[in-house]
Amino acid sequence: YMCCNNNASCNLKPISSENCVESHAIEDYVQLVHECQHSDRGIVDQDFFKAVYCDRDLPAGKYDDDPCELIQTYWTYATVCECSAVQMLESFLGGENLDTAHRLRLESEFDERYASIAANLLGWSEYYHCGLNFTCGIENTFIADRVSTPYGICRVSTSLGNQSTSVCNSEANNKYCCNYMLNSDLVKDETGQLSQEQLFQKIKLVRDLNIASLVSDYFFFVLAVCTCCGCSGAWLSSQRTDYTEYFPGTIKPALITLTVIGSLVDIAITFTIVGIIDQNDLIDAMDQLYQHGCYTEDLTPIILDLNGQFSTILILDAIEGSMDVVSLLMLCCGCCCAFFNDDDEDKCLSALATCAEGVHTFMFAVFDILIISVNVFSFVLPSYETYQDTFNNPAYECFARLETFDTVQAHFAEH
Repeated sequence: YMCCNNNASCNLKPISSENCVESHAIEDYVQLVHECQHSDRGIVDQDFFKAVYCDRDLPAGKYDDDPCELIQTYWTYATVCECSAVQMLESFLGGENLDTAHRLRLESEFDERYASIAANLLGWSEYYHCGLNFTCGIENTFIADRVSTPYGICRVSTSLGNQSTSVCNSEANNKYCCNYMLNSDLVKDETGQLSQEQLFQKIKLVRDLNIASLVSDYFFFVLAVCTCCGCSGAWLSSQRTDYTEYFPGTIKPALITLTVIGSLVDIAITFTIVGIIDQNDLIDAMDQLYQHGCYTEDLTPIILDLNGQFSTILILDAIEGSMDVVSLLMLCCGCCCAFFNDDDEDKCLSALATCAEGVHTFMFAVFDILIISVNVFSFVLPSYETYQDTFNNPAYECFARLETFDTVQAHFAEH
């Protein structure tokens, strides 16, 4: 109707206290609503339009590197016309001067109309860690970038949740950390870098082998004690009085055989552990996680502590294996002395043989058991539990895996 004011329903708008000009507000609004539905809606992805209008499948693998793009494109396609109309109405009704009640009413009407679509896409967004906010005028709430690697894409954060102390280093090495998060093959990549899963498997293997070494030492120790007790019991039941002759002729060979086998098993296990730690650079891997900032700053003391624990584990296992080798060499020397002193005439050779056997027995029965017990219970088990509890905890990770579109489709199909 004929009027001259800033009301959107007027066909004239004032340009001065006395003059008015023609207003095209209603025309612009109707034109927007009509034309937008038949336009490209600001979307340049032709494959998406073919899928929507021609019932074609999306090209396989196109969105694997960035599934969030597809989610955002779909929201734009579904809502951009209505959202633009709402924004135009808001401008017509006063723009920045529009009262809060009218603005909330416009927003709530839009939100109610698209609540179902928003809820569905929000589920996908959360699954992919996209950080999309489905409102009129979609916002991308990524705190930082996403990084592409040969193993997929990775979301990067500068802070996590509402924990004020859980802060990520803004200068973190995105490439290194994303490789660490994404490379799940149980082999090192071409740079020699271990992934989170690989590192966990290596730590688990170190734990299992150390426990095997502990069990082996205790098993052969108990077996040696039982052999000694059994042979002594047999001697007592025979009512013989020649124990000084019976021991070296019957008991000692059995004990030496058991201790030698136990030492060889222990040497094999401990040097395998040393090889795993050294060849996979487990100590350096912990230092690299700290240097590259792959975890929040409040995890730094734990990373440095684990670095020290792995160094200690490596040293203790190397010492244990080396001392076992030394004790076996001494035992060999003792056996040679006993062989060349068969008639026991040379007291010096006899003393050397007895000393070598005593050192070997002490190394097997006391030193090995003590050092492996300290190693396992003070270092190996705590380091494994610490890594398991904290390093795969999203509250401490500055980088998050983003799965491919095909993976998520399969997941929803299964559930």
